[in-house]
Amino acid sequence: MEIDERRHSILNEVNQNRNVKISTLSKQMDVSRETIRKDIYSLAKQGLVSAVRGGAEAIVDDPTSRFDQRKAINQQAKQKMAQRALSYIKDGATIFLDSGTSSYEVAEALKQNPRHDLSIITSSTFVAQTLLVMQSIQIVLLGGVVRRDEGSVSGPIALQAIDSIYADVGFFGCGGINDVSGITNRYLEESQTAKAMKQHCRTSIVLADHSKFGASSLVSMFKLDDVDFIISDPGINRDLARQMGVDNLVI
Repeated sequence: MEIDERRHSILNEVNQNRNVKISTLSKQMDVSRETIRKDIYSLAKQGLVSAVRGGAEAIVDDPTSRFDQRKAINQQAKQKMAQRALSYIKDGATIFLDSGTSSYEVAEALKQNPRHDLSIITSSTFVAQTLLVMQSIQIVLLGGVVRRDEGSVSGPIALQAIDSIYADVGFFGCGGINDVSGITNRYLEESQTAKAMKQHCRTSIVLADHSKFGASSLVSMFKLDDVDFIISDPGINRDLARQMGVDNLVI
């Protein structure tokens, strides 16, 4: 059995059984344990398996971990924006929070600075989950297809639900802001959800940390003047924002 063929067989065994032992593979493939150990280390370097003592395990694809990784990017800036966003949230209001990590930080800020009789509409399973402990908040989770790594729900079911609900204030994250494509998003489906929900919000607010200015994502979501406010953090290049024509900036 050639090296590539053997390593492919090892990978199949790991994926099927979730974990394998070096001793078992050595007998099955009639090679030394040291050979199997080298094969496992090679597969582990490629990120295909996880090398453990005496064998190998399948790599668990954890969407929550990936969300946490994105949440950690410019997290302090997002937390400052969330504190600023709280000034737009009043007792008794109905608020929309999208599936972005900046909106998630608004949800976290509400746990520390609660409002009374608040209703939260969200397209994020992570936002809904973090607010479950808040007895003073009514949570409305839109239906639809779940994108696991984003924790978002979207599609025809979500759009149908939006037809009959309205919010006082809507908060929307973004992938980038520039003067050519406007406010952009990475995903078409999430952009469609945001566009539909914005039409049902009295006040629309985009949350964009300093790194989003001058950047662009795949799908154009809003024009710069389509939203009432764009909240950013103190690290923003104000001259750049001014050159782009952003005149509704809040810091």
